[in-house]
Amino acid sequence: MRLSFNPPSIRPSNLRPLPQIPSAEMGIPEGIENFSAATTVEILAKVSRGVIRLQEPMKQLIRDLSPHCIFSDLYYTWTVDLAEELKIPSNQLRLYKIEMKRSQLEDPLKGKSDNADRIKGIKESEFRSFGKDLNKVLYVSFGSLTKFSNEQLSEIALVLEASNHPFIWVVRKMENEQEISRFLDGFEERMKKDKKGLIIRGWAPQLMILNHPAVGGFMTHCGWNSTMEAMSAGVPLITWPLFAEQFYNEKILDQVLKVGVSVGADHWNLLPVIKGPVVESKQIEESIRRLMSTSEESQQIRKRAKKMAALAKGLWNKVDHLTKICLL
Repeated sequence: MRLSFNPPSIRPSNLRPLPQIPSAEMGIPEGIENFSAATTVEILAKVSRGVIRLQEPMKQLIRDLSPHCIFSDLYYTWTVDLAEELKIPSNQLRLYKIEMKRSQLEDPLKGKSDNADRIKGIKESEFRSFGKDLNKVLYVSFGSLTKFSNEQLSEIALVLEASNHPFIWVVRKMENEQEISRFLDGFEERMKKDKKGLIIRGWAPQLMILNHPAVGGFMTHCGWNSTMEAMSAGVPLITWPLFAEQFYNEKILDQVLKVGVSVGADHWNLLPVIKGPVVESKQIEESIRRLMSTSEESQQIRKRAKKMAALAKGLWNKVDHLTKICLL
């Protein structure tokens, strides 16, 4: 088909011919170039093997195009390795969502089968495309009002740098902005160099961060909004109450719902400018270890947090349904 115009965004220099499946070599009948065109199971298997043969020429094509990111479906597991090589983000693309009972699903990974290795590769590449392992990232934020002393910030930074967990730390305004800024600049440079952590100064998209599969814990001041967002996302907590009703919230989270681990703060502050005793690094380190490890305690806390998220989702669906009825 010929176009009656030349799209300005598509230049001849940007067009590349796609590598073709070696049909004759693979024993694939002429005219069959994809899975949907396969007429038998045998031909489908040959097309599948042919797609695997395209891996190297497709890799070279993508290298030549120098893309900014890669979106691929579940069959092209090698795109995750290529994205890492090119230092660009990647994500396996899914267009649909369905829900089924676990009893309705087969488990192809049980026993030996031709597809087992391939499915294992798909699952591995899916996890790697998140950028960080599941539940490994610690999110640290104490709300939009809290102002810690420089000494307390130093204790937090010391623990985060020494820990084995990648982190996102949201930092607000400090008592001595110029002094702490110099300290954070050096800390931030080291974390970037080691690919250990990210510092966000000012506002952060908290709900989006909490809902990312890589986030496995939230160090929080137990403010009401942060508590609700963490529960709706199913993220367990390291609780560090500071002022207002936050110590009450901590008791509910740690002792009633049992979805959190206390850092050990025990001094209530009248204002968000924190004047109480410094929580030492060893206390912070211990709370991170308890929550972010693979211990039985940590697994049970995580399981209860996920259950809270399911309950919150069910409640929201009921509220949404009631709202629609009221608007009829």
